[in-house]
Amino acid sequence: MTEELAFWKGDFGNDYTNRNVPSRQSEIGRFRLWGCILQYLAKNRLNSVLEVGCNIGQNLKTLSFLLDSALYGIEPNQEAVKQSHTFLKDVNTSIIEGDVFSLPFEDGEIDLVFTSGVLIHIDPEHLVQATREIVRVAKRYVVAIEYFSPSFESVNYRGNSGKLYKGDFSSMYLDNHGLQPLAEGFAWKRTSGLDDLTWWIMEKSDSAG
Repeated sequence: MTEELAFWKGDFGNDYTNRNVPSRQSEIGRFRLWGCILQYLAKNRLNSVLEVGCNIGQNLKTLSFLLDSALYGIEPNQEAVKQSHTFLKDVNTSIIEGDVFSLPFEDGEIDLVFTSGVLIHIDPEHLVQATREIVRVAKRYVVAIEYFSPSFESVNYRGNSGKLYKGDFSSMYLDNHGLQPLAEGFAWKRTSGLDDLTWWIMEKSDSAG
């Protein structure tokens, strides 16, 4: 188990879960964000979607209103998984306790696999290993919604060093896993109710049509 995975499985991850409760503004922001992303994927039906590091499932709940897809989530923090069962009680999703380094899916099983504010918490030394697993289970699309910087840089996170990184995550996917860029965009904190987030849609080259 990596140091950062143990960090998120423990008390800090519990505190994060209890601190980040859904709000009306954040719900609206997620609908806008996913509306922007999904417009580029409208021509192809998504039968299945997986969020890696889903916490209680706020993104998945939004997607349940926008897609007729099988929705899955992987989350390492036990408390978040527990709370997801209440938060998503009326939503047809499957949340599994697990982590990005060992996803319980077959090769190419999921049409779209995404992270939102997850890759930023993985040490750059472990990123290729983590994203290789994401690409493995993705059938066609990979989406990353993360903090951007032209080069990877560590940012102090609530008094902790080495727990948050900004970076060019799309280039990392393209350079190491042969994905093709499809679209990208930005969600501005002031109007989105979320953080300042850069998003990228990438496609597996053997599925590009």
